[in-house]
Amino acid sequence: MLSAGNDIVSFAEIDPVRTNQAAFYKKILTDWEVLQYQKLADTIAAFEVYVWLLWSVKEAAFKFLRRLNSQIVFSPSKFIVGDIKSLEISAFKSLGFDETKNALNKTTWHGHITVDKTELMYFSVIGVDYVHSIIHQVHNSGESYAGVKHITDTSAQNQSSEVRKLCLDQLRQLMPGIQFNINKSEQGVPFIYNIDEKVTHPVSFSHHGHFVAYSFVI
Repeated sequence: MLSAGNDIVSFAEIDPVRTNQAAFYKKILTDWEVLQYQKLADTIAAFEVYVWLLWSVKEAAFKFLRRLNSQIVFSPSKFIVGDIKSLEISAFKSLGFDETKNALNKTTWHGHITVDKTELMYFSVIGVDYVHSIIHQVHNSGESYAGVKHITDTSAQNQSSEVRKLCLDQLRQLMPGIQFNINKSEQGVPFIYNIDEKVTHPVSFSHHGHFVAYSFVI
C-alpha cells in the first residue's frame, strides 16, 4: 500500500471548553479511547490535546486510505486508535520529520490505528501550538518525509501555495537537480510527479489556521 496521509490541528483554532464536552468528543472518540486517556493524563496533560491528537491520526488515516479507495467514508468512531506510545524524537528525525530539527517543547508519539481489518502505523508530533500526525507504513517501498510551517496569511489560496512550496523545497534538498511538480488525480488526490524520471509519488497536504503541513513517500 503505497500512499500518504497527514493532518495538522492548530490549537489556536479549537475551543477547549467545547472539546471537553461529552456531546462533542464522543463524535470523535470511542468509549475505549476515552478510557485510554487515563493512562496518558500525566504525559498529555490536557484532555482537549488528546482529543485533537486522535482526530489528527484518524484524519491522516482517512487521507491515506482514500487514495486507495475513493469510496471510503470518514466516520471517526470506526477509525480505532489502538495504542499511543511516546517515542524518542531522534526516531522522528530518521523518518524525515523536518519539524523535529527544533525539538524544543515538543513530544513525539506513535502507535497503530485500525480501520475495518486494515492496520496502519502513525507518528505524531505535539508542539506548543499544534499537533501533526502522519501515516507511515514500514513496508512501503520508499521513505516518508514530513514538515510543518507557520504562515501569516491564512487565506485558502496562500495556504495551498505555501504548503506546496514547502513540499517542493524539501524535494529539491533530497534530490537536487530533479524537476518536480504537483498534480491532482481525477478524484482530487494530490501526487508528486517526477518530470525527469516520469514517475509519481503520493503526497498529502493539510492546513489549519496559521499552520500548513505535508507528508510524502519517495
